Amino acid sequence: MLIKRYILQELIEHLSKKEISLIVGPRQAGKTTLMNILQDYLNKKGEKTLFLSLDFERDMPYFKTQLALVQRLKLEFGNGTDITEWVKRMGYAQGLGAKMAEGSYRLTDGYGVPEFSMTVKKLEMPAYDPRGIMGIGLNYATSNRGGCHVRGYTISPEVLGLPEQLDRFDVKSKPTWVKIFQDLTAAIDSLGVCLFTSFALGADDYAEMYNVIAGTDFTGNDILAIGDRIYNIEKQFNLLAGVTPAEDTLPKRLLEDPIPEGPSKGWVNKLDEMLGEYYKERGWGEDGIPTEAKLKELGL
Repeated sequence: MLIKRYILQELIEHLSKKEISLIVGPRQAGKTTLMNILQDYLNKKGEKTLFLSLDFERDMPYFKTQLALVQRLKLEFGNGTDITEWVKRMGYAQGLGAKMAEGSYRLTDGYGVPEFSMTVKKLEMPAYDPRGIMGIGLNYATSNRGGCHVRGYTISPEVLGLPEQLDRFDVKSKPTWVKIFQDLTAAIDSLGVCLFTSFALGADDYAEMYNVIAGTDFTGNDILAIGDRIYNIEKQFNLLAGVTPAEDTLPKRLLEDPIPEGPSKGWVNKLDEMLGEYYKERGWGEDGIPTEAKLKELGL
């Protein structure tokens, strides 16, 4: 039950003034609740707001220096000029721009908070939030080059309905779908064909095109087997390079912090329910490493 706070109306009236409102009081007295109410009030009016709190670990870096706080405010309330200026600073490696140019993982790791970097295997993920799309999350986690959507674009069946519409929250079918999409993508890339053709074409179509060019008699299953072989070669390379299955994961935030609003409100990615089954689909061990039997099957 929300307790009515008589100071609320006074604070709302003070918002229009170019003055600072300072709320003081003991812990657990309702100060943060008041801030949340005020933020909700302003958001409903279409005002842009930013709430930073030392109670939240994610906000702590912005309070380490005045510069960090000012830059965070600029990012939230800035304009196009500010964005282009930061691109320039990254390009010329000027000041903080030099650190930003190294990528978000190195930037955040340098400040001791690598968990703030939304990366897999230190590669930034694209636009699709895997908390609301289970398959793309599994693909990000298991992609041999990190958080990449074009290593297994399950957005196609999970969102676009191609070749069929999947329930994006379902986890049982996703290990199979992710493996198929990853294998097909590996084969398409090796054919030198634009990946976007896969919106209309399937493995059988690529086999037919290759047969016309090379005089072979490949089937769609052969194309997928070639992709499977490529994916396992890449996995073996990663293992030799020190990229272990421990990195087949997602940032903690995407596994523990639910989406706060919208049609996917309350969801996190359920990677732990899919990863083991994915390894089985690939014929790998429970440790995420290709078995000798699997490598022999592929002629590797």
